[in-house]
Amino acid sequence: MKTGKEYWDLHHKDTVELFKTRPDWMQNYDNDYPSAVLIRGLIEEYKPENILEIGTAAGWAAYYMLEEALKHNPYTKITSIDFGHHLYYSQEREIGAAFKEVSPNLYEKWQLKTGLMAVDFAANCKEKYDFVFIDANHIHPWATLDFIAILPLLKENAIVVFHDVYLNEICLGKKPANRHPDNLPIGQEMCKGPNVIYNIFKKEMVLSYDDIAPNCAAMIVKNKNEILQKLLFALNSPWENKYLNSNQIKDIIPKYFDFVNKNFEKKIAKNILNSIKTNNFKLELLNNIRNITKKFVQFNNDYKKSKELKHNIKNKKAVFWGASEYLKVLVKQYKIDNKEIIGIIDVNQSRQGEKIGRYEIFSPEKLKILKPNLIIPAAINHPQIIDFIEKELVNQNLSIEIDQTLMSK
Repeated sequence: MKTGKEYWDLHHKDTVELFKTRPDWMQNYDNDYPSAVLIRGLIEEYKPENILEIGTAAGWAAYYMLEEALKHNPYTKITSIDFGHHLYYSQEREIGAAFKEVSPNLYEKWQLKTGLMAVDFAANCKEKYDFVFIDANHIHPWATLDFIAILPLLKENAIVVFHDVYLNEICLGKKPANRHPDNLPIGQEMCKGPNVIYNIFKKEMVLSYDDIAPNCAAMIVKNKNEILQKLLFALNSPWENKYLNSNQIKDIIPKYFDFVNKNFEKKIAKNILNSIKTNNFKLELLNNIRNITKKFVQFNNDYKKSKELKHNIKNKKAVFWGASEYLKVLVKQYKIDNKEIIGIIDVNQSRQGEKIGRYEIFSPEKLKILKPNLIIPAAINHPQIIDFIEKELVNQNLSIEIDQTLMSK
């Protein structure tokens, strides 16, 4: 392999021009052209015949990889897989929309498979690949699990490329986010999956060259058993809290168990599976502790609010506004049963006439009949409700105090 700077010198200028053809709707997504410089340089150097892409999104990388590959090998084909069906940042568009828009003729030669994770694809794949680009879920451990899934599919001395190897540092604000979308969670350490891989295989990897901040790395896979041993270190690095929801995990983890048992030596498979099982359990335990803590904090907060509210409505004639689920809990769990409260106001006609506890639900028009001197907004997930109440009071020419105790954080 050449150095990142050598690939940069070869393909910097033409890649900049290529990226000017990106559809406008992509905005700052898939805008990391220095990573594309490395990938295009590798394809020119190694002339792969069978390329696999894990994580596709708009299909922009698939387009420039196939476009470059066909210059050097007319028989090259590329297969891309993606867990989703629609583009995560533009839900009205399907996966691969940019590829189809930019090059519809080349699009017809592209094999795209959606609704699959790497392990789903690998479990039923009969082909071998000499070039793999991994750019899927960046939350750790998914880059590691994707690498494990594609290992049995690799030809000897295959090239494997990881994108976003410094995305966690970009999220932390340690590296500039110039070529990434504005909605990155700056200030939080997230998406460290590719970085975990890079730190373990750094000596074997070539890092992209970049005049701002490098973010892509490639390696030649020579000894799969050695790689598996190192991937165990990656798996044992603490998993990130947000990796997939619990229902998805219940479906996916057993797939990895089956796949690893079928494709790896017994001893290595046992170590990998123990690592997955142990770290998944640790994460579930951590999430349970966090949920319990969150519920306790919420309970304590709600208790304080209920106590303050009881004090505020003393000797006043009050109504709640918003027949919310939160109000149901408040009335039942915290025994808000004050004689000073004369009812609940809600604009939903289907709720009017019903009751929460002993409180009847009325329409806003009943305010003049009820004549409260205090309104307590209870739709805590709708902060705009206060503005709505104020406008309604103006429309009815009423002057009633609004207590915001329940709306406070």
